[in-house]
Amino acid sequence: MAASKSQGSYFGLFLVGSTVLCGGIALFASAAGKLLVLVGAGVLLAAAGGFLKIKPLEGETPVLPSPEAMKWVGAGVALLGEQADGTIDDPVGSGEPATETALLARFAKMLQVAVDLGERLAVPILAPRS
Repeated sequence: MAASKSQGSYFGLFLVGSTVLCGGIALFASAAGKLLVLVGAGVLLAAAGGFLKIKPLEGETPVLPSPEAMKWVGAGVALLGEQADGTIDDPVGSGEPATETALLARFAKMLQVAVDLGERLAVPILAPRS
């Protein structure tokens, strides 16, 4: 990630402001805590103003939007939930690890429901781009 000096400065200000704000929330019962909340919120507002000031200088994002189908594939992979040891969670919560075939069948059913719902609402899901 390429960042300019002003982006880094405002990000550092954001980190300081959020830290002070969290400290103030933790100590909110005392007068010092209330003061820290006010100071932290002020610093966060200053950082937000700085971010908004430099936003027009960034230019356009070079990344093109991803195809709709890839978003659905990503959602499906997240739902499958393969663990680090290779086992797969059962999203229903029966306590038994589910087989990949059962999970893929469940994902196919969910995808079909989403497509059917999209057709009913006239929202193109997995439609080819024109």
